[in-house]
Amino acid sequence: MLADWRLNAIVTAFAGSALIAAIAAPPGLAKQVEGSADIRVTSATFGGNCGAPEGNLTWPLVQACDGRSLCRYQVGEETVEALAADPEQCANRLTVQWRCGNRPATFEAASPARATPPGIQAGYVLLFGCPPEAVDELRPPKATLRSVQKANRPALPREFDAVRILRDGARIPTELGMTLRVGDEISTADDTVALLYYPDAAQVTVKPGSRVRVSSLLVELGSVIVDVFDTFVGVFEVKTVYVTAGARGTVFEVTVDPSAGRATVSVAEGFVELDPHTGAWDDLLVKAGETVVIEAEEEPLLEIAARPVIETIVQSADRADQLAYCRERAGDPMANGEVLTKVGAGPNIIEVNNGNDRDALVKFKDQSATTVLSFYVQARRKARIENVPHGNFTVSWATGRQFSRECNLFLEDMSASTSQEVMRMSSAGGQRWTVRFTLHRVEGGTMPVDDLPLDDFLRD
Repeated sequence: MLADWRLNAIVTAFAGSALIAAIAAPPGLAKQVEGSADIRVTSATFGGNCGAPEGNLTWPLVQACDGRSLCRYQVGEETVEALAADPEQCANRLTVQWRCGNRPATFEAASPARATPPGIQAGYVLLFGCPPEAVDELRPPKATLRSVQKANRPALPREFDAVRILRDGARIPTELGMTLRVGDEISTADDTVALLYYPDAAQVTVKPGSRVRVSSLLVELGSVIVDVFDTFVGVFEVKTVYVTAGARGTVFEVTVDPSAGRATVSVAEGFVELDPHTGAWDDLLVKAGETVVIEAEEEPLLEIAARPVIETIVQSADRADQLAYCRERAGDPMANGEVLTKVGAGPNIIEVNNGNDRDALVKFKDQSATTVLSFYVQARRKARIENVPHGNFTVSWATGRQFSRECNLFLEDMSASTSQEVMRMSSAGGQRWTVRFTLHRVEGGTMPVDDLPLDDFLRD
């Protein structure tokens, strides 16, 4: 197991051990709790809602919890077998009442109501303490959906549905900044990344074609990259069906392949402690630069990770963070005719009329597909660019709303077009050219225009 400070951890488990998350108590709060009144259990009942006698679990709880400031009580198999009332027809609950020291008030905690028998099962953990409000402060961090990304760009709002979120079995709308609840299921399409942010704790990159559940995190399929902040004082756990990875101040990747019965953990920075669910092998410390392959009951295979694997983990985490940054740091609105890129100079002039209802970013590329000129044209405005160099260029443009200066792209309603017709501005004979064209269709227009994939437009 982890070091002694993990004894202050809060663990929230669900029946069937489907989901577990742990966070160590922040030192300041732990100190506050230690100085609080101690627990005095007055009653504990298993299956009281199903007709079991009240207080049938009081003595075990007294033995386990009295005198502590926080108690983490885990239900054992013997408790379920001996005390569960009518398990085939009724969903049993666990209820505890306690006092804090000599305070007269009585507090109560109970497992969630379950609709499906037999209710809570062996392995369920109930956490309670003194003062009761301290427990709420130590709950696992809430997650928010920070970003949705398609390929190497921020997704547009119409593409957010490529991240599928189920809550209590029903699909809910995908929105940036939404708060995710414990138990929410998140699935990503094959070309989509979701970035989850746990304030002050960690950032999780859910890679394409993956499925996870929120607490700290449960990975059911695919891969996630976890960046646990150095400032986080707790343990951030990523759980799979085979093993739990607990970490702090680290970057690591967890991949689950259910069809092969395999989980892989690769550590890029810091260290990760692996805790097998079955107890088939001892806890294992995995250090930076190492990879572990776990297959069901087999001993884990520890090996040195190839350098490209480690570099890819770090780069993927950094890239996801950068694209989220595009939206968060979009910057001031662009001015009409503002030049973003200009290579070289010359005597030529370009005049562009944007008759669309969306702003436009225009790019001129040379024969090597390198952008030598890019500029901004506001909706229903004209722009004039002077001192353009000679050369042969192809022109493409993207229109949209909410432009990000950080990433040179539109964050909403972005689409791109191109003309395969080469614009030739030859320097022969000292000629000076003035090129005029529109970004909207006009009657009698002669410039052929084709749709352009966004990734092609963004590629230089």
